[in-house]
Order: sequence, then C-alpha cells, then structure tokens
Amino acid sequence: MFFLCPMQFGVLFTAIVTISVLVLLIKGMRLKSRNKNFDDDQRLGLSLTIVAGLSIQNFLEDVLVDPNIFFMSVYFIFAGYIFYSIRLKDLLVNDENSENV
Repeated sequence: MFFLCPMQFGVLFTAIVTISVLVLLIKGMRLKSRNKNFDDDQRLGLSLTIVAGLSIQNFLEDVLVDPNIFFMSVYFIFAGYIFYSIRLKDLLVNDENSENV
C-alpha cells in the first residue's frame, strides 16, 4: 500500500495515511496494554490485529485506498473501532475524574 501510493496519490497523502495508521496502532496497543478495562477486550485485540495485518499484507500495494475493493471498508470499520475505543477511554477517564472532585 505505502510503496505504490506515492506514485499514484502523491507523497503528502502517503505520509498522512502512514502516520495516521501508525499513530492509531500505537495508541490502540498502548490502550490495550495499560488500561485494565481493555485488558481482556478481545474486540480491540481483533481490531488491532486486522488493521496491522491488512497494513502489512498490502504494504507494497494500493489495495487499501481503492474504494472499489472490499478491503477498504473492512479496514475502515476496524480502524474506526480502535479510534472509538480510544475516545471511549478518554471519556471514561474524564467522567471518573469529575466524579471524584
């Protein structure tokens, strides 16, 4: 994905997509390993595995950014679940802190 993207879509798009995916995966892995609420959450683990697996599998192709191919929708669904889990964790932490004050 990331090798052919600069030739087809441009360097700026490729850099933004690559950094976004890496940040999302790092935040998701950090959430899974550090937060006890998500320690046994198999859905978050599945989402991290699918997003990382599709990124690695399609590393030299542009399959993930082509809207006509099935992988893009699956990729965005599971990446959205990781993003939602990160936001949910932030909301839960903020709610717990506001109750204690």
